[in-house]
Formats: sequence, structure tokens, C-alpha cells
Amino acid sequence: MNAATSNSPWGTVALVFLAILFPFAVFYLRFFRLWTRGFLAGVRIPIPALLGMHLLKVNPAVIVDGCIAARQGGVDVTPAQLEGHYLAGGNVRNVVLGLVVAHAAKVPLDFDRARSLDLEGHDLPDVVRQWVQEQQHGEGPSPPTDSEQ
Repeated sequence: MNAATSNSPWGTVALVFLAILFPFAVFYLRFFRLWTRGFLAGVRIPIPALLGMHLLKVNPAVIVDGCIAARQGGVDVTPAQLEGHYLAGGNVRNVVLGLVVAHAAKVPLDFDRARSLDLEGHDLPDVVRQWVQEQQHGEGPSPPTDSEQ
């Protein structure tokens, strides 16, 4: 009897093993590209965290890109902060862009304030640009605090 016609249990075991391993390999390779992009930019997000984002219906690419942009713009944000903002229905890209613009213009703006402005529906980069223009023309103070609204 040759191997092709025998009823060897090893063939079945190998098939079951591959059937279980294949989805994990696909997920790993899918997130490996994101992880590599983050790693090369100096952002450390573990692959299991990327998988967790996917399971929570968070777009991991948005979070990785946001972390990279924030790091390159000199702003300290964590993936957890961006993930929470994403889950709250916020625009991660606008918050990061607004924080980077504020940092470059030396406007005091922290993540919590940026997040709340975004969730209120403000276009954060435009708001920061307006604050900068007002400061340059001496028309007004720096960004409003929560008590001023």
C-alpha cells in the first residue's frame, strides 16, 4: 500500500493542524504589516493589541497612523487614548492633526481638551489655526477652558 491510499491518521492530524493554523497565520500577516510600519516609526504597538482593536471593531490602521503622526509631530499620545476616542465616535485624524498644529504653534492643548472639542463637532485643526491667528493679531486669549464655555 502506498501513502496516498493508506488511511494514516497523520494526514488527518496535519490537515486539522493546518485548518487551525491558517486563520492565525492570516491574522498575523495582516497585522504584521501594521506592526512593522509602527515599529519603523518608533511606535510600539504589539500585534495582539492590533488584533484586539480589530475584534473591538476599531480600525487598527487609523490608530497606528495616528500614533505615527503624533510621534513625528512631537506629541505624546498613547494607542489606548486614540482607541478610546475612536470608540467614542471621534475623528482620530483630526485630533492628532490638531494636537500637532497646537504643539507646533506652542498653543497649550492637551489630549482630553482636544478630544472633547472633537466630540463637540469642532474641526480641531481649524480651531487651533483660529487661536493662533487671534494670538498673532492680539485679538484674544489662548484656547478657552471648559469653564469658559
